[in-house]
Amino acid sequence: MLITGLALVTAALGQYGYMLFRQGQLRFEWKRQVIGKPQPQQSRLRLIRLKIPAIHLDDIVVPGDGYRALLEGPEWLPQSARAGTQGNMVIAGHRDTFFRRLYAVRPGTLILVQANGRKFTYRVAWKKIISPRDTEVLQRGHRARVTLITCYPTYWIGPAPHRLVVRAHLIITQQ
Repeated sequence: MLITGLALVTAALGQYGYMLFRQGQLRFEWKRQVIGKPQPQQSRLRLIRLKIPAIHLDDIVVPGDGYRALLEGPEWLPQSARAGTQGNMVIAGHRDTFFRRLYAVRPGTLILVQANGRKFTYRVAWKKIISPRDTEVLQRGHRARVTLITCYPTYWIGPAPHRLVVRAHLIITQQ
């Protein structure tokens, strides 16, 4: 049991270490992208920055829809809308890492998204707990909005039975 316990702790620490390392790399790439000097291998990747000052969240979002992308940061589902455009921009994140404090977001909280040289401010309209099978929150819609999704309960051990969804509507676009 001791060996199994040590293996599990080592795996968890390795995963957290990779997440921190990868976010550091992504922040460096973000800075290069903002000043207009993307590295050749990253030039095709347009990064997104997600900030929620009320819960001290400030992370680089990666495009993707798989386990590896979720290890690197919150992930933007590429089949969803782009920041600031009509439709539903969907961003998912792990409850025990990047979206750890998402449960504390309340209606009225501001969500800041930076992408493609522009800044978008969204205001939280609602949050709710849903079944993992409820995919209605992923639908495009007609209004510019962002939907944040994570597993719930936040401090659940093992696979969580529900999802926490936060929906916010675009209120300000800046250059």
